[in-house]
Amino acid sequence: MSFFLQLYPGISWDLVSVILPPLELESILHKLYHKALPILGVNCNITTEWRMLPETFQGLGLPNFTVVAFAKEVFFLQCNWGFTGGHCDLMQFSFEAFLIEIGLYGNLCQMAFADLGILATSGT
Repeated sequence: MSFFLQLYPGISWDLVSVILPPLELESILHKLYHKALPILGVNCNITTEWRMLPETFQGLGLPNFTVVAFAKEVFFLQCNWGFTGGHCDLMQFSFEAFLIEIGLYGNLCQMAFADLGILATSGT
């Protein structure tokens, strides 16, 4: 109960601003689970599948923070895209700079990343 009332809200609040690759985020949070599970009375060596499996199916029902981070980022875009405000303008300017960088226009979500992915610069 303390996990879902204290730790989870504190972690999930900041997940919108996380810019880590999913595997790296999962690795960091795996270490957190490894430390927190014994305090909750659970074997810390339990596999990820059993951790994330809902309680209905005999799992622990713990959240997958990689999925939660993606959902929060998409929700943030849905709530702020096309509105006025400092963070809304910053998103628009960043997207326009990205379009200039890759030299394309239009709806990028309808273009094949396999063909045009070489145009994006590495985030590292």
